[in-house]
Amino acid sequence: RAQVFVSPPRLQLRDAGASAAEANWVVLAGPEHVGAEIEAVLSADAGVGVSVLAGLSAMGGYVAFRLSPGQTVRVVRVAASGDETVLCTGGVVLAGDALVRSAASHDVRLSVRAGAVRVDLDGESVLVCSVAGLERGLLGLGILAPSGGAVDLDALIVSR
Repeated sequence: RAQVFVSPPRLQLRDAGASAAEANWVVLAGPEHVGAEIEAVLSADAGVGVSVLAGLSAMGGYVAFRLSPGQTVRVVRVAASGDETVLCTGGVVLAGDALVRSAASHDVRLSVRAGAVRVDLDGESVLVCSVAGLERGLLGLGILAPSGGAVDLDALIVSR
């Protein structure tokens, strides 16, 4: 189990906007994973989402677990060319202020085990599905800010 605590100060991801995809992101150093559990404690500006990235490789492709306000959680395979394929979607539409800063940060948990995927937000399940063909690679965290904004990361815990 690896733990990264970045508070204080927080790690902040910023984006000027103009893209709905992960324009800015960070890669977590460490081993490559196929299955993992990731917990991110974070908060964001209004209208800003977050994406947990898996299977990042030198070839440039990855799988994104996207949490965007006003949308269902989506699992998207992004090819090195930038082409996207939606692998599954959750059944819950996230509130517009789902990740907004409040008195406390929000808890995003992602579990990937043998193709079974689960995403929880503040203890509530927002996506459960099966995803075939997940590849070994690095993990990362991206910002989804089509109109600009920031995500503050307080803590990140990764376990295999």
